[in-house]
Amino acid sequence: MAKDLFLRPHLSPTTEKLKSTEFLKIWASTSCYLSQRLALHQAVRIPGLGTFVVVRERVVSKEKDPVVVERPVFHLANAIARDHGLRYGCIDVPGHQHFEQLPYAQIASENAVSEGTVQLCVERTMCLFRVCLENRDNVALVWRDVGMLIIQGRDVKMRFYTDFLKRLNGTDQMLQAALEMPEMRDSVISRHDTAASQTSSGRVIVLPGYKLETVPKMPTVKADLTGHVKATPEKGWGKGDGSGKKGKGPAGCWQGAGGFPSSAPGGD
Repeated sequence: MAKDLFLRPHLSPTTEKLKSTEFLKIWASTSCYLSQRLALHQAVRIPGLGTFVVVRERVVSKEKDPVVVERPVFHLANAIARDHGLRYGCIDVPGHQHFEQLPYAQIASENAVSEGTVQLCVERTMCLFRVCLENRDNVALVWRDVGMLIIQGRDVKMRFYTDFLKRLNGTDQMLQAALEMPEMRDSVISRHDTAASQTSSGRVIVLPGYKLETVPKMPTVKADLTGHVKATPEKGWGKGDGSGKKGKGPAGCWQGAGGFPSSAPGGD
């Protein structure tokens, strides 16, 4: 099925030769659209992934004043959670019967590409996302203007950037009230944090670029009987160690896309 994403008759030569830099620009526009829609309290559905909504809730601030905060929520598609045995607590949020779809035409116009090219980029990313899940790789899907979806083993977590939460809530008081909510304690991330730092192993494949990101592990320090200290570096750590898996999935996702990478992630 993944191969079919790049062999459809309607795809133009421009689509097949799309460069990775152009691809990332398209994904950046997609992320910007998602951020704008959520700021307008509009729910957005990402095909093959899930939906984003914003919930308005009344809470008591640290100053004991009641305030209304805007809390973003991500719902992973039930089919993905079921097919890959993911642990994910899906909670239905009332009041969101309508979901906005990605405006392929608008994103295409902003990047001077065809509408089919934009659709291809989204499908290609979702294909790689599924491949990572099938291989049981840690994977992080980064939305530049919103946050990152991190799947580690069977656990799913969407973490939102602090500045995005500030944009939703407007004032520092409302932002602080939102951050103090029990639901948000493990759902916030700083712009300075890396995806790999959010995993216990320190290793994760980052999408949409499909690159392996690692966090260097401190060497083990051992002292012999004479008191001499020796540092033993840990194996399998450090950026670009080339240990990413080379399953059939990624090759299928890239089939026919001349400008896309053709191997598993292994660093820069």
